[in-house]
Amino acid sequence: MRIAISIFGRDRPGIIATLTSALTDKGANIEDASMTLLQGHFAMILVISIDKISEEQLSDFLTSMPELEGFSVSFSNELGDLEPGQVEQKIAKYIFHLSVSDTPGIVAKVTEVLGNNGANVVDCATRKNNATGVFSMILDVDVPLVIEDQIVEQLGDVAKDFSGDVVFQRVDDVDL
Repeated sequence: MRIAISIFGRDRPGIIATLTSALTDKGANIEDASMTLLQGHFAMILVISIDKISEEQLSDFLTSMPELEGFSVSFSNELGDLEPGQVEQKIAKYIFHLSVSDTPGIVAKVTEVLGNNGANVVDCATRKNNATGVFSMILDVDVPLVIEDQIVEQLGDVAKDFSGDVVFQRVDDVDL
């Protein structure tokens, strides 16, 4: 079975090693993962495949780990099976980076342009420097080739609303 696991709690050294070792010991294979720090808190999302124990047994095991005391742990088995052979549309890969004076609505304005035009945000990271008031955002974006120029133009228009650096750059395929 495939399960998504979300974990969130105050950061401390060794969380990744402890959790991934424990999952491996239970027979899990980590298929996909994303981990980050959010204002001093560790956030992790994993997709695992596991057949040796049930979701309930895995939940009981993880929530009883002393290393995860104080962490929120949640599960979703609503992943379904992978869809082999789906037809993919032709896309261009882009990196969007901005470093601007923080104002409400930055993420909404940028992602609205992307979403309304069928672009898919594959990864998103944001940070705010509270001392300087500078907000930074990096997006990995899949842009449909058929409307690539339109999206680039619209993001250029949105960038005029911000005070700072904004870059939307096409990149060669990168498999992360």
